[in-house]
Amino acid sequence: MKNLKSIVYLLVIVALLLGLSVPFQYLARKDVVVGMASEHAHAHEHKHEGGEDENEHEHTNEEDHPAADMPLGTNLISNFGFEVGTREQIWGWASTGKDQGAMMYRDDSISHQGMASAAVDTKGASVLGTGWVMKLDEPPVAHDVLVEGYIRSEGLMGEAYLMILAEGKEPGSEETHLLVRASTDEVSGTSDWTLSELHCYIPPEATGVWLEIGVYGHGKAWFDDVSLVVEDRENTLRSGEGLLENPDFDEGLDHWHLFTNTEGPVLGYGTVPLETEGNNALVLRDDTLDSTQDLLSEFSQSICGLYGHQGTLEIKGVMSGKEIDGRAWISVSVLKASGAVEWIVSKEFTGYASWVGFTNQVPIDEDVASVLVSVKLEGNGTIYVDYLDARFLE
Repeated sequence: MKNLKSIVYLLVIVALLLGLSVPFQYLARKDVVVGMASEHAHAHEHKHEGGEDENEHEHTNEEDHPAADMPLGTNLISNFGFEVGTREQIWGWASTGKDQGAMMYRDDSISHQGMASAAVDTKGASVLGTGWVMKLDEPPVAHDVLVEGYIRSEGLMGEAYLMILAEGKEPGSEETHLLVRASTDEVSGTSDWTLSELHCYIPPEATGVWLEIGVYGHGKAWFDDVSLVVEDRENTLRSGEGLLENPDFDEGLDHWHLFTNTEGPVLGYGTVPLETEGNNALVLRDDTLDSTQDLLSEFSQSICGLYGHQGTLEIKGVMSGKEIDGRAWISVSVLKASGAVEWIVSKEFTGYASWVGFTNQVPIDEDVASVLVSVKLEGNGTIYVDYLDARFLE
């Protein structure tokens, strides 16, 4: 009997100690309920329905929207320091991309501050979008959001990033459509803890918002102190200002996000110096022997904050290519809050092409949630881009 009492006392003491060990950040943010990732949270290609009538969409008045009561200046990410969890699981977060051979884990030996971090080790595999994802319980719609986090990398060929995704769906429909997909993509190689951040506007029509932390390429990365803070809309869009980060690729591939369905070492990417110009060019190469239109690779960057504006998006660039068995082109994907999508080709070629400059005008109306500007290669060959930027003109 005494032994039984001793065991009971011991269990009570252990339970009390565990209760006291729950990190303060969880106690401070325990009111935030966080969902798991949906099957669409990391989708880079989305199906869209409807015809011309989808463009007719009445905007939601921001003042009448429930999001008007969102807590401004508060971090909506619970367990932002990854203190709660085991090595295999992190409370509030779901791992993504396990099928690619990478290992996602909670590392209690490395942290920016606190006791742990979220880690990704590709284990030598070349991966695309592996990491951790969290769905917000309440989308911070009709507001700007500031996403920040510290990232550390080791031998990373590719980029580590913070990404925000927003989706919408029509009332009574289960089909979703992409509204926003914006990412930082600015930590690579071997680096100490680096603050990474992005600003983005979430349109009123968003029904789901996800935060993803991850890598593409191969190597290791750690993430810590991740935050998503809701802010009043700044509406800082200025006519004539460049809207793309690193438009001349002098910072390597920073701010450009990779998507590909090509597997293995046949895909090459990076930047190369141009002797004649004295600057860098993005290079995207697919060495697959048998060309097929099923092979698609692209680097893209998102433009947020266009919602509610009307004007023209001017796309300018300089590009060339060689031995392209398929096609290479600059694509502009206009994602509308109504769910409609417009795909516009700014410049396209096949075979061999010398350096050529181009300018393209893309109409922008008040229904535009965001725009994706992409360098795309279908089939095999090599494409070079010396410069690519976008400017909004009222």
